[in-house]
Amino acid sequence: MFVISGNWPLSISRFLAEDVKTEHLFSSPKGEQAWVKKYESDFWVYPNWELDLRDKKERLKRAGYSLFIHIIEPLPKGVKMKKRPGLWNWDLELS
Repeated sequence: MFVISGNWPLSISRFLAEDVKTEHLFSSPKGEQAWVKKYESDFWVYPNWELDLRDKKERLKRAGYSLFIHIIEPLPKGVKMKKRPGLWNWDLELS
């Protein structure tokens, strides 16, 4: 199974900063925006752009993946998604 596209969380935490409200945009010191959704006792932090590796699907198939998942996370009211390539760390080289 491989998550190939959708709203992928930046992190999951048990704690939330006091000044961050769930389901409202907040900005990092570098100006990146995200929102938080609470699921049971966890806080899921989502960026305002999606993961999108659909163009890599054939390469992933050659690597042995056969089940591809698209995550749909409903957007909170007022959250606008940013247009980004959505490659996250695909091109990152480990050295």
